[in-house]
Amino acid sequence: MCGYVGLKLEGELPLYVYFRRELCEDCSKIAGGYYAAVVQLRAEGREPSHAEIAKAREIALSSLGEHDFITKEKKVRGGIDFYVSSSAYARRISREIVRRLGGSFSESPKLYGIKNGKRIYRVSFSVRLPPEEEGRERK
Repeated sequence: MCGYVGLKLEGELPLYVYFRRELCEDCSKIAGGYYAAVVQLRAEGREPSHAEIAKAREIALSSLGEHDFITKEKKVRGGIDFYVSSSAYARRISREIVRRLGGSFSESPKLYGIKNGKRIYRVSFSVRLPPEEEGRERK
């Protein structure tokens, strides 16, 4: 309805709609292969069993927080590596694996670069399972 009382206007105009695809910050990091830490699962004097690797994967997935993610898993000689979104998340995974499967873990930060004057580190968490598979999970 136009500003004049009783006057109606009708017509057709072309309408152009543009779609722009965007990813949220976390999805963008995942798509780009971003990681801040690596959890390296190994066993003392042996390869981790398929059951131990499956349990570690289950622990990693059950430890996910709101902005945590696993970028990739890489099978390597001697075990498996989990590339994850943050060192806090990697520390949670490492602690829980050691608590449930035994062994120990250590962390080793390496300077990755400097961004806006702040040092950026990538942290490797080395999880060592005991020499012999214990055969049962700890509670």
